[in-house]
Amino acid sequence: MDSLENGKDTELFEERRLTRLQAVVHFLMGSGLFIVFFLIFYMIALVTGAQMTGLSFEEIASNFKALYDNPLVLKIVNFLASSVPLLIVAIIIGFISKVGVGRYLAIDKLPKLRPFLLCVLFFIAVQPLGSWLLEINQNLDLSFLPDSIATWIINSESLNNETYQAMFGSGEFGGLATTLIFMALMPAIAEEFFFRGFLLRVMNGTFQNFHMANLVTSLIFTAIHFQFFKLFPMMILSLTLGYLVYFTGSLWMSILVHLANNAITILYVLSQDGGNYQEMMTEGSQMPWFIVLISSFALVGLFVSLNNSDLHKLKNIYE
Repeated sequence: MDSLENGKDTELFEERRLTRLQAVVHFLMGSGLFIVFFLIFYMIALVTGAQMTGLSFEEIASNFKALYDNPLVLKIVNFLASSVPLLIVAIIIGFISKVGVGRYLAIDKLPKLRPFLLCVLFFIAVQPLGSWLLEINQNLDLSFLPDSIATWIINSESLNNETYQAMFGSGEFGGLATTLIFMALMPAIAEEFFFRGFLLRVMNGTFQNFHMANLVTSLIFTAIHFQFFKLFPMMILSLTLGYLVYFTGSLWMSILVHLANNAITILYVLSQDGGNYQEMMTEGSQMPWFIVLISSFALVGLFVSLNNSDLHKLKNIYE
């Protein structure tokens, strides 16, 4: 039985597994490939934006706000620069692993009904905690930091929120469809392929400890997004997605939940008067403490139940 008892992945594959050294090599290769493909597709994204808008390459490179008046182009440019490199790297590492892309990324099977339903409840139970942490995160006092750093963090967060707001567009049907595709569906697939398909795999192989692998993967996931005032809920989301993959043995579980999380956020913002994303983020949720407490107990109970159950969990392919 594969369990997290004593923090260890204990069940062995009946098939041949990769070595721990290969996990480290795959991590280094994946990191290098990500840098290369990011630079390539960043340039492709800029050229694409220039071709679609008539703006110069230099105008877009120096100021992405030049694309704010064209939400569709902004979404395509963002997709090319951020999502495509993640997808390519995960697929390449899966291919060279010699165990097969499907098996390596855990996309060769769908989650079974019982663990699927339990994991849906697990995701629902974590929402009040995530909302409460977002509220705490938004109210963090940055006075302990040097003024220059605090100002940079605030300005970066504001720019991120403005970019998201610009990508939302008008909220009309055509714009909503492309928003859901480029801001919900494609990021969910790309990020899950890379972070829970590739990175979580190599971290589990490197540490031989799923808890540590999920923690490190989530730290990297949160750091790459670098949205300071969403660090806490983003960390919780990433940890949850990692355990959903573990408990079901299928990456499709985390893709579906990630997609649902993105889509619900988009639809909620657009349903509000004015659809102001930045205002929604800064206002917080005002989640009642007793709901957070009750849901947290439910979350712990579900975690213990899932961890101790006889489920087909994700196995460590590195030994």
